[in-house]
Amino acid sequence: MTDRERWTVYPLLFLTMGIAIKDKLGPVRIDDLQSEKIVCQELVAKKQQAKAIVCQELIVIDENGREQVSLRVSTNGGLVRTIGKGGRQNLLGHLEGLGGLAFLDRQGDVQRGSLLYSVPAERPAANEDDAGAPEEANSSEDASAPDDANPAEEASP
Repeated sequence: MTDRERWTVYPLLFLTMGIAIKDKLGPVRIDDLQSEKIVCQELVAKKQQAKAIVCQELIVIDENGREQVSLRVSTNGGLVRTIGKGGRQNLLGHLEGLGGLAFLDRQGDVQRGSLLYSVPAERPAANEDDAGAPEEANSSEDASAPDDANPAEEASP
């Protein structure tokens, strides 16, 4: 390789290497980014504006990084939890067979004034095989009963 070729090739080589690793040496700053979807492990933002946020859990922290409010999904529905400075918690929603508003102390014990009710267990969903088949009990109606018969009227004297 001649001296003149070296003065052409080597600067181009270093320029392309610099362009290739530029974003790996330091943070990239983009003032405006438009994208349909961003996929990442963790997103840290100082300010966010959105019409809708879709997630399974939303946690609000204070300036020290401590959890203060959380919105999350539970097995029986949704749950909102607020945490006071003394460690006391307020729960609103459905959790493990209970629903309502619960006031908890630092140990997690329910305090007076809580409004709780029992949430009935859900029935298992019908099999998909049975969903398409007609029900035999409804298909063979009793022909002897008149259409306008009312069982309550028959039982009264």
